[in-house]
Amino acid sequence: LYALAHDDEGAKVLRHCGADVERLIAELERQYAVPRPTLAARQLAAGAIGVCCQTVTEVEAMVESGIGDVLLTNEVVGARKIELLCALAARASSSMESHRVR
Repeated sequence: LYALAHDDEGAKVLRHCGADVERLIAELERQYAVPRPTLAARQLAAGAIGVCCQTVTEVEAMVESGIGDVLLTNEVVGARKIELLCALAARASSSMESHRVR
């Protein structure tokens, strides 16, 4: 959504749908300023059952912050990252959804 709002054609579509693009961008930037583990903790407190992450680094930040139900939704490449993910999984109820691990 952030990228769409910053694209001229995307912003045009959003405006056509009634969006206040400038306000949307400001709100998205405000949300991005909140550290992800803090935002995830708020979502869990509001009833979420877990969080999704795109990278092993994001998973690490969540687990280090005490968030235990983490789903990794991307490929893991490299022995170091795989080893780190295995160590993190031992400390949390992390899951990995991936097409392949290299």
